[in-house]
Amino acid sequence: MKAVMARTTFLYCIFLAFLLGLAGAKFVRPDVSVYIFFGILALYALIASKRITLFSVVSAMLVCLILGNLYGAHFFEKLQRYETLYGKNVTLLVRATEDAIYSDKGQLKFRADKITNSLNNEKLVGSIAIEGFGVPMVYKGDYVQVEGKMYPRRSLQQGSVTFAKITVVNRDESAINNIRRKFIVGLQNALPEPMASLAAGLLIGQRSTLPEELSNSLTKVGLIHIVAVSGFNLTIIIFAVRRLLAGQSRYQVVVFSFALLTLFILFTNFEPSIVRASLVSVLSLLAWYYGRAFKPILLLLIVAAITAAFNPIYIWYSVGWYLSFAAFFGIIVLAPLIKQRALSERHRHKVIPSLLIETTAAQICTMPIILFVFGRIQNISIISNLLVAPFIPLAMLFSFIAGLAGIIGPIFIAIFSIPAKLVLDYILSASALLSQFSFAEGKMRITFWQMVYFYALIAWISIILLQKNRQIRKIAYGNKYE
Repeated sequence: MKAVMARTTFLYCIFLAFLLGLAGAKFVRPDVSVYIFFGILALYALIASKRITLFSVVSAMLVCLILGNLYGAHFFEKLQRYETLYGKNVTLLVRATEDAIYSDKGQLKFRADKITNSLNNEKLVGSIAIEGFGVPMVYKGDYVQVEGKMYPRRSLQQGSVTFAKITVVNRDESAINNIRRKFIVGLQNALPEPMASLAAGLLIGQRSTLPEELSNSLTKVGLIHIVAVSGFNLTIIIFAVRRLLAGQSRYQVVVFSFALLTLFILFTNFEPSIVRASLVSVLSLLAWYYGRAFKPILLLLIVAAITAAFNPIYIWYSVGWYLSFAAFFGIIVLAPLIKQRALSERHRHKVIPSLLIETTAAQICTMPIILFVFGRIQNISIISNLLVAPFIPLAMLFSFIAGLAGIIGPIFIAIFSIPAKLVLDYILSASALLSQFSFAEGKMRITFWQMVYFYALIAWISIILLQKNRQIRKIAYGNKYE
């Protein structure tokens, strides 16, 4: 008799196979006829199988592996079109993906996507970095024409155009971006620098206006994640909604949460990190609404497959993509296991203990990637997060109020900006003080296989904690747990 496998295991395997096929497309792209031959065999075997057996799982994995690799190969071919543009003068129509800032050379500097080569009207995938002159300012969402020489770039951007001539073709006058700009002005009216820039980073992830000294301090002590739109920000928002609407129906909680998520996505103009975090939050909320237990690992694999399929560049080049899912693993897998062991039932759902454990777990899970890619370690990151993380919800709330007061007028600023100033001043002072320690940041680089070892160790610890927690539940609840 053939062994029957669980449906969850089946889903794990097919999403993982798709991701592996997509990732491998950068290196291995066999002949299409070979794919078609094996794909048809695997698809036939999958359809013919009436149960989820090992054979049907392997067949499904092969189908998804081939689909992922074919899709990735097709996308990678589109990226190769940049090769013909490197070292040449180009004229491109692009859309700014962030507000421009001035570089050290006095040029406007920003990233852009929605790229069209004006020479042949060819649309290019991915994004590029731009530095140049011609207009006083470029805002997120503006369509601009760029004329200059393109150079290759070894990063998430496929190329860069420097000393470019920049011409604004169409200003983005959408309501949401107008509100966003007015809110940033409101923050600048209500709060002094660098508080205004810190508040903008906390609420909408805008880091372009962050002073270099503050950015370095936050990075040195392991707090730079608080000014990046991420799962951390959304965790705070969703947790706050669940707490505030604890006495209301699940339907009201879900509707209100979805409204906030939508607003957050629009306000950040579909920032990739916030879209990833939103997908995780939406799927988790839907599972909670329908009373189902969504397996955290399956949730991460689904979101990883969706986002990587939308833009395969993430899985090939984006360190931020990998850091996001490492942090998600810490927040939704490792942190709950630690809570069950370290906290009593009464303290498990309190804001401060939850935030501290989630932040620490996220730091642990992202550290191997940071050591491998950047070769640095924040020795006091856990201490700095313990001191600062509990105040982030208050900082976000008070900064939002201060921003609104800055929009309304000077009369309200004097009163409603005080709480934000107090909390933001504490965060700034704590980060500045901690960054003064010579041992705050050190250099330490690990190899790829050492990184794999660390993640294997984290996975092993997670499995041990899961087994221990199950044993405790069985003792506490007996057969009801089963």
